[in-house]
Amino acid sequence: MLPNKKAHKIIYGLLAFIIFEVLVIAALSIIFPLESTRHKIILLIAFIVYNCFLVLLFKYIYLYQTELHNLHIEHEKFRFIDSEIELFRKHRHDLKNHLLVMTELAQQEDIQALKNIYTKTILKKLDQSFIRN
Repeated sequence: MLPNKKAHKIIYGLLAFIIFEVLVIAALSIIFPLESTRHKIILLIAFIVYNCFLVLLFKYIYLYQTELHNLHIEHEKFRFIDSEIELFRKHRHDLKNHLLVMTELAQQEDIQALKNIYTKTILKKLDQSFIRN
């Protein structure tokens, strides 16, 4: 899930919780009427502090989820790079072996074998491997 969608879910959750709190305050004021203004102010300050705590909590959760998402993407990139390095090593190993065979055939002056092996077989395989990759 993209971080932008997560942010919207967090915001909607926060708004729903604030609406729930307002309903709770209204219900409490009906059930337990507060006579003094001082009690009402203390209750209001307590809910404001609580809401600030919730905002910070949701922000932390959002940042944590975004960080996890970024780490997952980074991990996938490193796995891809690692597989490309391994493929490069295999190709380098194969190329080294082909050069050794070519060198040996050239030293033996077996030009016909060199032509047969590398023009027909090896180059055809090499073209096919580039098409697959």
